[in-house]
Amino acid sequence: MEHRPVNTIQGHNNTIKVNDLSSQIKLIVKDGNDKTVSLENKIEYFYLYKDNKKFFTVDDIEFTDDGLLFRIPPLRRGLYKIEIKDTDGHIYPAGDDVEILLIESFEGGKEAKFITMKDSVLKDVPEIVINYMEENPEKFKGDKGDKGDKGDKGEKGDTGQKGEQGIKGDRGFKGEKGEKGDKGDKGDKGEQGIKGDRGFKGEKGEKGDKGDKGEQGEQGIKGDRGFKGEKGEKGDKGDKGEQGIKGDRGFKGEKGEKGDKGDKGEQGEQGEQGPAGEDGARGPKGDKGDTGPQGPKGEQVEQAYLHGLLRGDITGLQAAPTDVRIATVDSTLTVDENNNVLLDPGVWAIHLNVYMSPINYDSSAFVSIFHNGNQVSLLSLYGDSQKRGSLSHVMKVKKGDNVSIKAYKTSSGGDVSFGATANNTINIYKVGV
Repeated sequence: MEHRPVNTIQGHNNTIKVNDLSSQIKLIVKDGNDKTVSLENKIEYFYLYKDNKKFFTVDDIEFTDDGLLFRIPPLRRGLYKIEIKDTDGHIYPAGDDVEILLIESFEGGKEAKFITMKDSVLKDVPEIVINYMEENPEKFKGDKGDKGDKGDKGEKGDTGQKGEQGIKGDRGFKGEKGEKGDKGDKGDKGEQGIKGDRGFKGEKGEKGDKGDKGEQGEQGIKGDRGFKGEKGEKGDKGDKGEQGIKGDRGFKGEKGEKGDKGDKGEQGEQGEQGPAGEDGARGPKGDKGDTGPQGPKGEQVEQAYLHGLLRGDITGLQAAPTDVRIATVDSTLTVDENNNVLLDPGVWAIHLNVYMSPINYDSSAFVSIFHNGNQVSLLSLYGDSQKRGSLSHVMKVKKGDNVSIKAYKTSSGGDVSFGATANNTINIYKVGV
């Protein structure tokens, strides 16, 4: 049976330089009935490929009335096949006879030829082989060889595909009438038939004997109300009835007119004394008192301090805050590699001035003082402009204690930092023992 592709592609252009990314190749796409198919706005993919492993997408496509134009993307030399799938699920072409051949040119560039596999095999290859054999016959003619042994019997070929169903034959002649069959079994009882029409009225029978008296029937339905009787004569006056139930309280009457002023009453007894009044105004300042005795001399606090700058970007969130870098300006204290300030035993005062620079961050930011890794004071900064504020804390520490500064933000998006301004400062003083 002849193999006929469902969908085909025909090419009109056949030669193009590889590095020529401006010229176009024209294709005409047809279905199984050899009708031109328009793929405008219907291409799901357009690939060039040569080894079924790597596919190169063709994106530069234009559509015409009878087909499409495309430009080849930069490719290495080789033989490439074409495959186009539309949004309805059709794939063009159905066969593998349309390919792109990329070869080197004499100038060291590349040349692309748009050919069909059928034309390449049937035209170019036989002609090249025949010409070479005719020009070099001595290379193909040798001494006559001995007769070869008879070859083994070949294996049985595979079973061929099942053929298509044959055309339906003509209807046969009518057969002779068969013999009468045996009587069949009695059938099941059929359904009840439709009720027949009412029969004619029969003749009137003779009068029967009087029946016994029946039981009393149920009470009949109450009759309609009778007509109103005539008005009777006036009866005698009845006895006085009992006093009725007390009625509801009547509505409040209107306010009466103001009465005349009464006579002045007698003077009452004297009442109890009232509460004391408010304190009077403060009196004038008294004379200065004598100087008291001098108190005992206090303990001297050794001078210990740190003046530094807060530096670095804030990237951490609340669960993992950022360690703020402390750049020392003047200090008698030690700042270790983890930005912990080491303190001697005593009472210390810590003061921060914060002036952050949010570049594209408009959520909240927080700065905290930590004592031995525990948060002891927090500064909250809001707004989308420069975030500024100050924070102070006084605490008593023991030998080996340290303080550090940590910061975090509530949102991972955006950038915010202490920047390079001199307004981000940290000052630590020892104020007591």
